[in-house]
Amino acid sequence: IVEGQNEIEIGLKAHNATGNYLCVDYFQLYYTGETTLADYAQVVQGLIEQAQEYIDKGIQNSVASSVEKAIESAQTAIQGTGTDGQGNIIYDKTALLNAISLMEAEIEKAKASRQLYDNLQDRIDYAEKVLGWWKDEPSKAETVAKLEEFIITAKERMTDYTLSKIRINSTVSTLNSRIEAVDKKIYTSVNACGT
Repeated sequence: IVEGQNEIEIGLKAHNATGNYLCVDYFQLYYTGETTLADYAQVVQGLIEQAQEYIDKGIQNSVASSVEKAIESAQTAIQGTGTDGQGNIIYDKTALLNAISLMEAEIEKAKASRQLYDNLQDRIDYAEKVLGWWKDEPSKAETVAKLEEFIITAKERMTDYTLSKIRINSTVSTLNSRIEAVDKKIYTSVNACGT
């Protein structure tokens, strides 16, 4: 939704792209008519649903609390101020625009919080692969045991939404250290020319 004479950037985002370039062609833009207050309310409803998805997936409690307050405020905005003679909801445009702005900001916070847990899950997944590769190697028994022990701790923290960003990142860092102790990379020396 673009207000007045503002500009909008229209683009495209490639998800899970595997190449190093992307070609696209033949985009069309269509005028769909004037924006109504019901359209704004529909945008707010979509943002509420998006925010709720992050809460359902699991985010830090402090962020979830803030997002839930924003959802309550947004729900009040889409309830309107009453109905007209034909039963249509009467919306307050300022309340809807404020709800959109607030919800977008809170969704960004929720997204960042969820990303912390997603990053931790990625490392847990890799740690379990490393464990599978090296668990039967007698020379790695001690480091494998430490990794296995910390995987359990990391999994518990995956559903601990009281954790701070520092604590989650610290968990990732410790897990990386335990992984590296087991799965050391083999490097070959090279001369200055790279041969």
